[in-house]
Amino acid sequence: MLILGINTAIAKTALTLIKNGDGYKTVFLREWESNRDEAEKLLPQIKAALKNGHPDKIFVVAGPGAFTGLRIGVTAANTLAYAFNAPVTSCSTFDFLIASIPEELRKKTVIILRAGGEFVAAKVPSSKKAERIGKNELERFFSSRKSIEFAVSDMSAEEKKKCVLPKKIKWIPEKTIRPFDEVVATLIESGKNPSAKMIAPQYLLPPKITVSKKEIFT
Repeated sequence: MLILGINTAIAKTALTLIKNGDGYKTVFLREWESNRDEAEKLLPQIKAALKNGHPDKIFVVAGPGAFTGLRIGVTAANTLAYAFNAPVTSCSTFDFLIASIPEELRKKTVIILRAGGEFVAAKVPSSKKAERIGKNELERFFSSRKSIEFAVSDMSAEEKKKCVLPKKIKWIPEKTIRPFDEVVATLIESGKNPSAKMIAPQYLLPPKITVSKKEIFT
């Protein structure tokens, strides 16, 4: 079985093709820093990956994430699933990021996602929901969470510099982040992500690309 994995939900876009037979074997892997140009870069990389064979399953990180990048990745996943009559499996950005760090650090790590302007969405391992807070409120957020020592994020390195953490909290070192192909294999192996014919992107806030009729006429 060939599994095509796509992630456009975070600052680092990633694409992989892995073979699931006697264990998982990576056939194709590309990871690059997104410059809001996934529309130009993703499809050529998908074409390169598919030279190694047609996928039997599609895996995509469904968000939350930046509107444009996320839409491109999820649309590509749904289109390929339809074209190859392959089921598509997804996970949230929260689940993806926590799976991308060493297991021994997960209970000590908070997930921080971009949430528009000067806001972030912060989620601790023990919580099912994220809290939307201002970047200047991080000190307060961490003050009541004594067990947290690290943070992992969908942000780029430049964005992290502008999101100053309290002194006791450190960003997860980049060298400890697992490669995309390994994370995809782990999440698929877990069996916690059901397959479907089509999946929808997840957003922290409504994209508001159109005005509803109710807003127009009231």
